[in-house]
Amino acid sequence: MGPTSFPFVLLLPLLLAAPGAARRPQKRPAPENPIDKIDVQANFDLGQFAGKWFLVGVASQCSYLSENSHRLEATNLVVSVGGASSQGSLLVSTFRPLDGVCWNIQQTYFPTKIPGRFLLKVPPSPEQ
Repeated sequence: MGPTSFPFVLLLPLLLAAPGAARRPQKRPAPENPIDKIDVQANFDLGQFAGKWFLVGVASQCSYLSENSHRLEATNLVVSVGGASSQGSLLVSTFRPLDGVCWNIQQTYFPTKIPGRFLLKVPPSPEQ
């Protein structure tokens, strides 16, 4: 044995004694989405859900909302079912005043694999 093989002889038993040390660490599973814990309405019917809705109250733990709830103004939504090209999506138009200007925010919610659950997909920004 030469002088360079001496450290190898010392390290070899350590590597053999801990076979898991040579493996890569496993990725942690993705945390569960809190939305997935909410049960979906049984027999959800898009046609019955579509129509005009008035937002009259909000329940939230958001600190901004709790501090500024006196500034909230009436909001209404118009929900409609998407056409043939939208394949059962929800089209939502939100009308709300903000700083004296009435805003119309239009969003499309797409169905997920779970019936009655929809997802808002945000289009990529122009910079991307």
